[in-house]
Amino acid sequence: MGRFETIRALLAGHAGGARRFVKTLDDRGLAHLSWSKVSCVESCPYGYYLQYVKRVRLVPEPDYFVKGRLFHAAADRFYRGLQRGRALGAAELESIVGRHKCAVARAHLRNAVTVLLGNAFTEWEVLGIEQIIALDLGPGLPPCVGVIDLVLRKGKVFAVVDHKTGKAFWRQDPMQLAIYREHVLREHGPVRVSAFVDAYRWVNDLRRIRKPAHQRTRVRLSARSWGAAMRRFTKGYAAIQGVERAGEDSPATGACYMCAWRGVCKKAASTSWW
Repeated sequence: MGRFETIRALLAGHAGGARRFVKTLDDRGLAHLSWSKVSCVESCPYGYYLQYVKRVRLVPEPDYFVKGRLFHAAADRFYRGLQRGRALGAAELESIVGRHKCAVARAHLRNAVTVLLGNAFTEWEVLGIEQIIALDLGPGLPPCVGVIDLVLRKGKVFAVVDHKTGKAFWRQDPMQLAIYREHVLREHGPVRVSAFVDAYRWVNDLRRIRKPAHQRTRVRLSARSWGAAMRRFTKGYAAIQGVERAGEDSPATGACYMCAWRGVCKKAASTSWW
C-alpha cells in the first residue's frame, strides 16, 4: 500500500481531531506536506527544524494559540448545531469560552463568539466542519494533509471557509484555500467553489471599537491557483528535505518577531522588536 493509500485508510478509521491525526502520522513516520509546513519552511528553515523535525513544544503554550483553538472549538460547536437544524446562542458556547483562565482572554473570546453568531453562514447547507483532508500530490511528493474549517453548499455552489483570529487582519495566502478548493473538486467533480476567509480581531469591548472586529474576504481562485500551489509544494518539499539533511545547521532566515518559537531559538535575531 502506498503512502497516500495508507494515510487515507488511517483517516477513514480516525475518530479524533486533526492534531491527534497528525501525531499518528508523525509517530508512524508517514511523511506528508501541508500548507503550514510549506509556509513555515518558506519563512525560516530553522523555524521548520524546531517545529517539525525536533518537534519542540512551547511551554507555556502561547496565549494566541490557546485563544485561537478555543474560538475554533466554539465555531465547531455552533456549526454542528446548525447542521442539526439548531442555531446555538452565546450562552450555549460559554462553556468553551470559560476554559480560558484569563479574564481578558475570555472577554476577547466572548466578543469573537458574538461576532461569529452575527455573521454566520446560516443560508448555506453545512457539509463539513473541521474536516481533515488528504490529497495525492502525484509522483515525487508526499500527500498533503489539511483541515477545512467549513465546507458549505448552496444549490450548485460549494464554499470552503477558513477562520482566522488575531490582533489584526493579516494578508491572506491563497495557497491554503486553493488546497481546500482542490479537495472539493476531487470529491464532487467540476463544480463551482467559492472560497472565504473569515477573520476575527480580538477586541476588549465591541461597543467602543474604531476598526471592524470581523472581516470576510472572498478569495478568487482558478485552475492557475492550484498550479501555483503545486509549484510551492515542489519547491517547499525540496527545502524540507534540505532541512532534514542539515538539521541544526539549517539557516535562520525568517522574521523572528513573528515566530512563536523565537523564545527557544538560539538563532533568533537579537534585533527583534519583541
